[in-house]
Amino acid sequence: MTLLFTNARTLTLDDIVKLDGPHQQQFVETMYGYCEAARSCTTPRACVEALGEPADEYSIELWDVVRDGVVVYEYWVQGAGDGHVFVAGNDESTFVHSVQHSFQSLTGDPDANDLARSLQQAARGVL
Repeated sequence: MTLLFTNARTLTLDDIVKLDGPHQQQFVETMYGYCEAARSCTTPRACVEALGEPADEYSIELWDVVRDGVVVYEYWVQGAGDGHVFVAGNDESTFVHSVQHSFQSLTGDPDANDLARSLQQAARGVL
């Protein structure tokens, strides 16, 4: 499975709250893995407040992950490389996350392990 990271964009909280529901939920779930205090949050704004950062200074990157010219995954990532990968266009988790841009399966499932390896390979020299 050859994957390519593309279309990186930096989103502020103002950008995130304008996204559709599935993308806002992707953000919230990404924050669950990033910050213990965010685990009870249900909205992007509440998650950023839980981080203790000024809302007007917060940002995160959202990348498309492409296979054969089609966006198949979306990768939300904090500046230090901590993030989460979702099926493109909805809030379905792949159960793959990253810590300092090192991709890992959260479940140990063979499919998630394979995806983590493919993402790691695609990330070399890009992230």
